[in-house]
Amino acid sequence: MDSYGYRRKGTLGVIRLYARQMYSLILNRLAGMAPPPSMRVALQRARGVKIGRDVYLGYYVDIDNLHPDLITIEDNVTIGHHSMIFAHSNPGWSSEVKENSYPPFVASTAIKKGAWVSVGCIILAGTTIGEASVVGAGSVVRRDVAPRTVVAGNPARVVPNLQG
Repeated sequence: MDSYGYRRKGTLGVIRLYARQMYSLILNRLAGMAPPPSMRVALQRARGVKIGRDVYLGYYVDIDNLHPDLITIEDNVTIGHHSMIFAHSNPGWSSEVKENSYPPFVASTAIKKGAWVSVGCIILAGTTIGEASVVGAGSVVRRDVAPRTVVAGNPARVVPNLQG
């Protein structure tokens, strides 16, 4: 609650937070199953996601529910079905774990022009997918991807250029 700026606002702040989360969740779910790709993009924009022109979002792309405004998807990007993009990390309910080992954090995430994120990928908070890069199917991206690079795996690693 503190990290979202609602704790000190009392009961009304809690209600506002839950209402904001519900609105975002409903739009995210509708966007995931909307038949035309243009509607999926429009619904994500309505949530606050910054999306450029000619972007394709596959079915059931899940974009951070708490901080959609920290996600930027530039022009000519393709994101495959069932991919997830995050702008925050909140490791469980244990306050001891959060305070001593893995503090929660919020960071912007960007997918640059012409990038292709294949099916079932997970893009973690604070990462940038470089211009014209490719993320292979099922990859987990936890570090920045350089422009014009192909990465794959869990964690995503650079795939050597096979064209000699």
